[in-house]
Amino acid sequence: MTTVAAEAGRRAWGSFARARVWLETAQPAKLLVPAILVQWLSVLGLALTVRHNGWLYYQGGDQLWYYDSGWLLRHGLLPTTLVGFGWPALLAPMSLIGGPTLVPALPVIVLFDVLVLLPVALLCVYGIGERIGGRLFGYWATAVWLAAPYVGIKFTDALYHQRYTELTLPQSFGLTSMADFPSMVAVLVSVYFVFRVIDRPDVVEAIAAGLAAGVAIGIKPSNSIFLLGVVLGLLYRRRFVVSAYFAAGLVPSLLILTLWKYRGLGYLPAFRSEGPATRLALGAHQQLVAFNPLQKYVHFDWHQLNLNLLAIKEHFWSMRVIEWLVIAGLIGLFRRSVTAGLVVGGWFAAFVLAKATYPHASIDDASVFRIMMPSFPAFVLMISSLVFLFPGRWRSMRVPLPRGYVVDGLLRTVDPSLNLTATVSGGRVLLRWNPAEPAGTRVFYRIWRSNAPNGGASCTPAANAPDDCELVMDDLGAHPGGAWVDRPGTGTWTYRLGLAANWLDSPDYGDVYSIGPPVTVRVR
Repeated sequence: MTTVAAEAGRRAWGSFARARVWLETAQPAKLLVPAILVQWLSVLGLALTVRHNGWLYYQGGDQLWYYDSGWLLRHGLLPTTLVGFGWPALLAPMSLIGGPTLVPALPVIVLFDVLVLLPVALLCVYGIGERIGGRLFGYWATAVWLAAPYVGIKFTDALYHQRYTELTLPQSFGLTSMADFPSMVAVLVSVYFVFRVIDRPDVVEAIAAGLAAGVAIGIKPSNSIFLLGVVLGLLYRRRFVVSAYFAAGLVPSLLILTLWKYRGLGYLPAFRSEGPATRLALGAHQQLVAFNPLQKYVHFDWHQLNLNLLAIKEHFWSMRVIEWLVIAGLIGLFRRSVTAGLVVGGWFAAFVLAKATYPHASIDDASVFRIMMPSFPAFVLMISSLVFLFPGRWRSMRVPLPRGYVVDGLLRTVDPSLNLTATVSGGRVLLRWNPAEPAGTRVFYRIWRSNAPNGGASCTPAANAPDDCELVMDDLGAHPGGAWVDRPGTGTWTYRLGLAANWLDSPDYGDVYSIGPPVTVRVR
């Protein structure tokens, strides 16, 4: 019975290993395209389920400022610029359909959000996750991104269910004409490019990161607080040149925003101080706010933060669970990468401190979720990073760069799908693999073995070129069936699987086209 259980366990582990190899080596489109379809279907289900009036869902109040500003802008008129310029500029061409009234334009706005911006957000979550922990973590973060909003439904009590499903979720998926959702997507795009240039500095991508950040700030100026995480990450990695190009990408939007505010208001609200009477009314505990040059966009009311925390405790299943998810996830993220912890943690902390303390951001009316929406991806990335708290191979999931070895004078590629599993029992080594058959050509598999300290592989670094790598191993012949037992003797042995085919379809000839990654065992 024990032998049967052990064999079942080995087979299960082999299946898991093969699935993991496939996930790490398959083209991302094979999983991301279905993920986008799943997201569209889930949003469609939500859209049909919650209360709505045709294309009109609960908005939040500022939708008229955005749309009407866009309509006036299309006619060459500058409205009172109480909102940013980015979303009105995007709504201006859509007003060709709606005219001066928002309602007829809602289908175009909602479809643009759901069909264009929503997939962009999903792809950015995957891209950031892949940069943090490899493809497998990217897929995991994408899965959490898809599931988290709906898990939240079960996390609320009966009294808050309607406010979460009808006030929060439609806005989170872009079913409204509010600016919060597109601004979140712009923040995501910027952070994605930031992670790329932190890993590998690139002028174009650094400017792209700055441009996306500028769009996010142009849509909602208060989004500028997410730059705290970006700055921390760039400084920690000493990407000073990249930072300069990032700043250059920001400049156009900042200049337009400055002109937009000055022409529409007659002054720059970010640098307009309050009068003495207003300062007195604020009270002693808020004197610092009155002298804050960003007081129009960033507010610190610690009493309001406490009220919001108490409201979460009242209406959600457990406040402690949410706190643990954030703190433990951040620890896991730092355990994986200090850079990622600084970027994502700084991004989320900035919104908590600046937005959850805002006097008009409340859990009771669900407005705090809309206001903090640009930080949702950071929250998802943190709770996804809980996996990094566990020991194992989660910390080394980045797909290795392609490598080739010269064997007997011929270049052979390394195919991760040619994965061997090895089990030592006594003096025997049981080798298993997946004997898949490519379409159109019959192949066979050969086993290579070496007892060299480096497994038979040696590489000579080359300047401005790939490393010169050579592999010397013994060919143990072709073995059908996906399993073979070797008796190599005592010592440390390295095995590789080779895929071979020839025009005679004979295992007596070589023609190994690709080899798999090494597996090393010790026989006593």
